Amino acid sequence: MTHTALNPRLAFQVRLALFPADLEVAREASHAGLTGAEIDAVREGRCFDVQAQAAIALALTIRAGGATDAARRQAKRFGLCIRELAAVAALAREG
Repeated sequence: MTHTALNPRLAFQVRLALFPADLEVAREASHAGLTGAEIDAVREGRCFDVQAQAAIALALTIRAGGATDAARRQAKRFGLCIRELAAVAALAREG
């Protein structure tokens, strides 16, 4: 599934956080411009960019079945729009 509301770099960061062992996602993320350090950090649920970190936190919270209100507010505070929030949620609910 494509998530056109997210820029490709952010989409790969979220996917990589959700699927850290997926080597194909890691390779695609590298081709999208993520460095090795960024890939390693994202695999651990961290990110050097605050907006991406907020998106990752939201995705991981949704995936874990946690309370998403605070994570959603933080993601909005760091600049994610409604369409981006929905795309992050869709990624988190994927297989």
